[in-house]
Amino acid sequence: MKNGKTLPRIVAAIIVIFALMPMLWLLRLSVTPEVQMHAWPPTLAPESLTAGHYLDILSDGRFWVQLGNTLVVCVASTFIALALGSMGAYGLARHRFRGRDLILTSCLLLHLVPGMASMAAIYRAAEIVHAFNSLLFVALIKSGGVTFAVIILLAAFKNVPEKLEYAAQVDGLTRRQAMLRVTLPLAGPGILAAGLLLFIQSWNTFFLPYLLLEKPQKMTMTVGLYRYFSEHGFEQGHVAAFMVLSVFPVVILFVIFRRKLWRDIEV
Repeated sequence: MKNGKTLPRIVAAIIVIFALMPMLWLLRLSVTPEVQMHAWPPTLAPESLTAGHYLDILSDGRFWVQLGNTLVVCVASTFIALALGSMGAYGLARHRFRGRDLILTSCLLLHLVPGMASMAAIYRAAEIVHAFNSLLFVALIKSGGVTFAVIILLAAFKNVPEKLEYAAQVDGLTRRQAMLRVTLPLAGPGILAAGLLLFIQSWNTFFLPYLLLEKPQKMTMTVGLYRYFSEHGFEQGHVAAFMVLSVFPVVILFVIFRRKLWRDIEV
């Protein structure tokens, strides 16, 4: 029995190490003095550590501006997509009507369309409404992830028995109250998972803010990282530290919600 469990654990450990290796190497570069990076032969662990790369970036006001802009776009787009996606998925899960399958197919097809295919139309729309350098406009475009939210949340709402809503209505709740007080809490793990995926997707978006946000004080983290790499490409430690800091908020978000997500899934 032990031998049967050992092999899967070894395989899982190898996969985890392989997946974490680029991030671990990035962390190594971010705390290695620039002089040691060009030493030959290269060493796996640096002889000395430095926090100077992080301090230089954190002392630059542009980093905090870009972080704030990214949070505004991600939070707004995730909230809009979740709100609209929850309503759409609930209606599709609870009601049968003509065209229902067409709507589901359309959501899937829209999600599969490459984002680059719509950039010309988005750029033209920004010209018409004068929305360049508007974080709200970028968030509204990113809230197009509502199709992705509908696909995920449809299964979450289907897993909640409709009989529970009927029982709540018998106890005096309206259908709307039953949905808000019974169905939504029970579909919480699916909503949380969809929200995390939408947030990460928005956080990693590069081309859309690069296309629409021209002013330095309106840049997001991905665009800021691109510009920083252009200016400091030979300073590997600073670039690596910027990359680590750009990933850190997403890691914190996952750590905060992972216990609740896993606990609800286990239940």
